[in-house]
Amino acid sequence: MSTIILQARSTEELNDVLRFRFELLEQNGIKPSEMNEKIKKITDPFDLYSSTLNIIAYRNGKVGGILRVVEYIDHNPLLNSQFDFTAAYHALPEPIFYMDWLGTSDDVNPRVKLPMRMIHFAALTMSRQKIDTVIGLFPKSLLSELTESFFAKTLSEKTIISEDGSQLVPLSLSISSWSQQWTKKIKDREILRFQDLFYKTIFEPGEILLAQGERGSTAYLIEEGEVEAIIESEKGLIPIATLSENQLIGEVAMITQESRTASVVAKNFVSCLAFDRYAFLSALDLEPHLSMEIFKIFSKRLNEANKRSVKQ
Repeated sequence: MSTIILQARSTEELNDVLRFRFELLEQNGIKPSEMNEKIKKITDPFDLYSSTLNIIAYRNGKVGGILRVVEYIDHNPLLNSQFDFTAAYHALPEPIFYMDWLGTSDDVNPRVKLPMRMIHFAALTMSRQKIDTVIGLFPKSLLSELTESFFAKTLSEKTIISEDGSQLVPLSLSISSWSQQWTKKIKDREILRFQDLFYKTIFEPGEILLAQGERGSTAYLIEEGEVEAIIESEKGLIPIATLSENQLIGEVAMITQESRTASVVAKNFVSCLAFDRYAFLSALDLEPHLSMEIFKIFSKRLNEANKRSVKQ
């Protein structure tokens, strides 16, 4: 089964976030019922703020990881309990958000790179909200990847030891810089108008993204990795194409609900941004003008198909 990362919005999803945070504390020997300060930290008013961003990852129907980002408030002692971010807050461009929680389950395949994938998805969501900077304590093990992706800057040479014994470093991440680099890579730029619908799906090698003959209900924008399109015929399985980063797949069948003409299988670890038919049609009901963006993509597809047929 694939790993799904999304923004927790429903009551059930938000309860899953809270439950998992309690479990993480208890796994590290902290009993919330006996730790007044800790229980405040996991049930503080930020959980009720509309600006608070909760990211949750599911694997096989179970929570595999969570990430929470809150609007930074200079006078809130909870946000400076382990490291004083006051100087960074006054020096960096507003609005500034603070990464308050990042935790994953031990039984998630480490090759899925869940912590970084959750951070990337949070950044995608925050970029739509025009959030420029995120500060916080991040795992030292992610420092090189964060520096490469977000031009992360170390706010202090001090290393913080978390409750579970891992090393944390105080960093600032540039969300706007990451967003500019990310959007430049997307071939079908029109699809970015539907970013609010996206959720992230990670497929392990051999997992099926799309199955030949099924009715289309989901489309994928490949972020990382390679997939192979395969046709099942009387002669057996015939590979017809290899698709990779920044390519959009399955969008035509998702809209027309025609049967898939080919299967698509992950060749390695594949990270995709996904959106489904119901959310897509709901967005068009609210903003009908968005239909022009998907028609532009269809026009590109038709032109590309025509060019291929002329060459043949």
